[in-house]
Amino acid sequence: MALLEIQRVSRAFDGVLAVNEVSFQMDEGETVSVIGPNGAGKTTLFNLITGLDRPNGGDIRFDGESLIDLPPDAYARRGIARTFQHGRVFGNLSVLDNVLLGAHSRRRATQARSSFLHLARELFYGLFWPSSVRQEEQILRAEAETILAQFGERLLPRLHQPAYSLSYANRRRVEIARALLLKPRLLLLDEP
Repeated sequence: MALLEIQRVSRAFDGVLAVNEVSFQMDEGETVSVIGPNGAGKTTLFNLITGLDRPNGGDIRFDGESLIDLPPDAYARRGIARTFQHGRVFGNLSVLDNVLLGAHSRRRATQARSSFLHLARELFYGLFWPSSVRQEEQILRAEAETILAQFGERLLPRLHQPAYSLSYANRRRVEIARALLLKPRLLLLDEP
């Protein structure tokens, strides 16, 4: 079974087709490039695959499950991560904090659905067992630092600097590191 299946997916904006009956599939571990000129619909396709937009027709399946009716955070919980065409970092947050945002859907508190009972349980858990919350945070910080180390001396020495102080290339690297911290099964890089 394919990891990702795109079946006759279309998306139009005010009558203009941005994506027209696109179909393809990807297997786990496969690398695929989507190539085309500006305005060809590449970013729109990524938005459809990650749930930021909905297709007008067709189906998107991940690991055999249709994603069409799911909210965007459900895509991340299933292991789909992405970067954006125009870099998206939080300028006033540190490099480390920007990367840690990528682990949000991996945290214990965000794993299950947000029912009232679940939220009450997590509040109780955080108030009465804060050491386990801190331990989870320490593990995620260590993972983030390991990922940042893969970029050599470009990011690790700037761990606590605000992201706005980085070069454009390093801000893009922070965005990639954030996506990697999700531990994605599918990573989409929009004009890396």
